[in-house]
Amino acid sequence: MVPSLPLAAVLSLHALALPGRGEFLAQASGTGGDEADRCVIQKGPHDLVSRDAPLVVPENAHAEDVVAVRGDVTVRRGAVVKKVVVLAGSVRIESGATVDEDVIAIGGDVRVAPGAKVGKTAMAIGGRLDARPGSHIEGSSLAFDFSIDGMDVKAKVLKELHLEGCEIETEQTAEKR
Repeated sequence: MVPSLPLAAVLSLHALALPGRGEFLAQASGTGGDEADRCVIQKGPHDLVSRDAPLVVPENAHAEDVVAVRGDVTVRRGAVVKKVVVLAGSVRIESGATVDEDVIAIGGDVRVAPGAKVGKTAMAIGGRLDARPGSHIEGSSLAFDFSIDGMDVKAKVLKELHLEGCEIETEQTAEKR
């Protein structure tokens, strides 16, 4: 099992490990050839993954990892998911929805509605965290959106992650490589 998203890795841009089976690899340009600029999300059988489009977890649905690259995620009422990670997009957890572990948005906002539950961490890096009164976050809540000397750090981080060519890989496509 791949560990949860380490904040140090996000900030250093060397590698991002996403929850469960999903693994997202990205490194800054010029640090190792083609593999350094490659973005791959490995999709497990119970994961929901989207690239360049919004992703909605339907009412009363169950999923392991929910991952979106350059798109927003909405977890509807009654849905239960293990973890949600969004790169260059925002997350909305509706009332009555449950995320058993972490909700992480890099380059977007996290909104947790009244009556929604997050079992561990709710984090927005390069965005805002809006935990409405009546929402329940059992672990840490963290959000930061900043610039350094006028440079938009969020835009710089997202650019360095090379999300444009991000590939979604299943067990079947991985075996063919």
